[in-house]
Amino acid sequence: MPTEKETAELSPPEPSPFTLAEEGQESSPSTSTSSQSLSPIQVRKHKRKKRINLWPAAYVIYLLTVATYFTFISKDRYVSEARFVVTRGGETAISGGAMSLMVGTSQTQQDAYTAIAYLLSIDMLRWLEKDGDINFKQHFKDAGLDIFHQLPADAQIEQSHRFYQKRVTAFFDDVEGIVTMDTEGFNPEFAEHLAIAILKRSEAYLNELNRDIANQRLVFVIEELDLSEDKLDEARKKLIAFQNEKLIVDPEADIQARLGLIQELKKAKVFKQAELVRLTRESPLAPRIKELAAEISAIEDEMTRESNELTGEGPDQLNQLFAQYSKLRQDITFATERYGQSLRVVEEMRVQTLQQHRFLSVVQQPFLPEDSVRPRRLYWSITFAVLGIMLLQIFRLVIRTVADHR
Repeated sequence: MPTEKETAELSPPEPSPFTLAEEGQESSPSTSTSSQSLSPIQVRKHKRKKRINLWPAAYVIYLLTVATYFTFISKDRYVSEARFVVTRGGETAISGGAMSLMVGTSQTQQDAYTAIAYLLSIDMLRWLEKDGDINFKQHFKDAGLDIFHQLPADAQIEQSHRFYQKRVTAFFDDVEGIVTMDTEGFNPEFAEHLAIAILKRSEAYLNELNRDIANQRLVFVIEELDLSEDKLDEARKKLIAFQNEKLIVDPEADIQARLGLIQELKKAKVFKQAELVRLTRESPLAPRIKELAAEISAIEDEMTRESNELTGEGPDQLNQLFAQYSKLRQDITFATERYGQSLRVVEEMRVQTLQQHRFLSVVQQPFLPEDSVRPRRLYWSITFAVLGIMLLQIFRLVIRTVADHR
């Protein structure tokens, strides 16, 4: 008969819930029958084999996979950096008040974010592919086995744009007011050329934006200027037509001349009448008396004729011609003043528009990178190693918790 000690050694220990959870063991009729047919020593060896912990082996495989990817699969990626500022033409004239500083800063931020939005847009990607001599899609399709940084061959424009925004980044520094842009490529030359092309197109875009804004702001005042110029030309043509029709250059000058003539005739009449009175008193029968009377009558007839030409209801009377001439002259004066005001408004608007123009000034030109800064192999290897440990512990905890509730 075996002793109690030998019996204890031969009898297998009861498996714990954790051991059952790790092994995922559920007793089936066939397993129970086979276990009963085994000797106690064989049952014990069978239990030890099932208790072998596979977690370290899984973690080692995980680390080997990460190391293999970063060592042999992940491609080197080079980054070229450029820095620029977006300013306006009138910023140098901003006074030093707090409100002016706030307005200037707000405009600078708005202009910088406008430039960033465009250089990260689909329009920029399309321009690079079509006119920028940058074959962006083809470059990132040739990524070898690195599928995490490869652009699919059948990528649509939306997927290509999302991929583009991961390879080109830009952020605005609120303190310095500088935009920093990074471009990425599988070789240094591509990263540099990509940054240069983006800066070139961004500057051209700001110039186009300036022209569009200027045209939108000037379209009304230019239309008003053209209208005032047409009104002035029309008024001048009417005056010339009036002068040609009436055969008179300046009715006012004619009136002044006729009024002067009437005054001279009045003076002559007075002299003649005085002489007639004298002769009548001194020599009533002198033949000169009849001559003077005839001369006085002729002067009176001339005065009457000149007066009739000056005033009257007829359209050719000088007073009527002068009224028409004065109206035409007033129309020309008004049209001239309106045209001059339109010219001043256009000039002022152009100055204001120039002050609102946006200019891209490069602080740091794109450079040719000499070393690949991505991927950060050591950093990501350590990160994935720590992350693997955390996930391993979480999985084991979940499995133990499930086993405890069975």
